[in-house]
Amino acid sequence: MDKSPSTIKDIARLAGVGTTSVSKYFSGKGYLSEETRARIDAAVKKTDYRINKSASSLKSRSTRELAIVIPEKNTYTSYARDHFMAQKFAAAIEAAFLQKYDLLLVYAPTEPDAFEHIVRTHTFAGVLFLERVPEHFAETLTRFGIPYVFSNFTSLAPGTPEQTDNAVNAAVSDFRGMIADVFQFAVQNGYRTIGFQGFLNRIDDASAFISGLCGSHGIHDVSSVLTEYCTGKTDASSILISDSEEKTLLVIENRSFAMKAHRELFTVPQNTIGLIAMDDFPEFSSVVPEISHLAQDTDRMSKECITLLTGMITRGEMKCSAVYVPVRLVRKGTTALQ
Repeated sequence: MDKSPSTIKDIARLAGVGTTSVSKYFSGKGYLSEETRARIDAAVKKTDYRINKSASSLKSRSTRELAIVIPEKNTYTSYARDHFMAQKFAAAIEAAFLQKYDLLLVYAPTEPDAFEHIVRTHTFAGVLFLERVPEHFAETLTRFGIPYVFSNFTSLAPGTPEQTDNAVNAAVSDFRGMIADVFQFAVQNGYRTIGFQGFLNRIDDASAFISGLCGSHGIHDVSSVLTEYCTGKTDASSILISDSEEKTLLVIENRSFAMKAHRELFTVPQNTIGLIAMDDFPEFSSVVPEISHLAQDTDRMSKECITLLTGMITRGEMKCSAVYVPVRLVRKGTTALQ
């Protein structure tokens, strides 16, 4: 049996091109025709060049290099303008630095072949995803033996079967505690109607969870109507109760929707409707005097992600259990999540 090629010269010979062309292929620098690139790509796939090289030189070549992969639909600028993403970026960079890892930003086309090319031609030892990505991203990394972690992967919640039956490579936002805290606040402050926007897709069985709390506390749920209002499918009056003396509390995750509600709904007496939003938006500071905002410890989220990722690299593993980071109310005059 012929020995598989393991050097650039072998790849060049198999592809029928020069070594300079192969070097350009791996570095991503310099022009290559589509035909030449296809021939080299076929030779690399045939020989498993990237996999063999990784197996022989992982410790010396790539164990101190991590990557944040950004799908091509986004840009660094769009991430930087997103308050939550910007915080996670900064915290991830600091967490990686403290563990003596370099952190790269990698733009990734969503086509399977294009993403595989990126994996073959880069030397990162682990990948951090800050958002949902196509399934083949994870499948490709698994095939190449590269660990990955999701930040804020929120389809699971503590105690669900998925948590116990499957390893989930993620730091996960736990919204259940926050929702329970909001209900406690609503009861204490006389709110009889409550609506959540943006959180129903964040936890398993969210509708049943919220309905159960509404039933326990005798509170009317207008979450579905609030969502329709925020997305322009219904007008403002549909979420306001007919009895103006009865208090309504709105909990809105999306900033633009929260601004819309603040602008359009607060023409009624202030004591009949309250608004709680994610992150610290000064515009809402007088709406609910007792509460500033909902917050998530983004520093901890990124730190947990980097710790999970570097731990898998050190142990040579591809799976780890999820770590849950709570979302909580932040009381005015405090800096801690409560």
